[in-house]
Amino acid sequence: MNTTPDDIQQQLDFAERKIAMYTSIAGVLRKQKEAQLDMEDLRATYPEMETEWPPFKPDRDASLGRSKVRVYEEVLREQGRPLHVSELLPLVKAKGVTFDGVSPEQQQLRNSLHSASNRFQNVGSNTWWLVDEPAPGRTGFSTASDGVVQDEILLSPEELGSKN
Repeated sequence: MNTTPDDIQQQLDFAERKIAMYTSIAGVLRKQKEAQLDMEDLRATYPEMETEWPPFKPDRDASLGRSKVRVYEEVLREQGRPLHVSELLPLVKAKGVTFDGVSPEQQQLRNSLHSASNRFQNVGSNTWWLVDEPAPGRTGFSTASDGVVQDEILLSPEELGSKN
């Protein structure tokens, strides 16, 4: 079998790609080992980390004593109807939920609700309700022009009057 210069070049390129891949993997493993050693140093310096780690949960407000998600759920159950984030925000803030960061509070609330999609559903136009319960007022369905059946929210005149 004759080996051409192109064959040799292809084999060389393949070997160089493999070397680059393994070098990259080795770098990642080195960083993981360094992080592990750093964490071991921290644990040796602060032994309380073993019982108090992590020191916080991202969606937990220490002053509430419960997660923000539970507060959102509590407020929705109390109100008994889906709420737009602009309605939900002052109600959860009244219960002690705080928001910090650079993004607007409504956006943080919406992101939090979206992240907990196993508990909350967007029933339309940034209006949220509980996944485990049918939304009040859902009494029918409509068929879109493409033939797909979609939920339709039907409100009584009393419910429409109470929104104003």
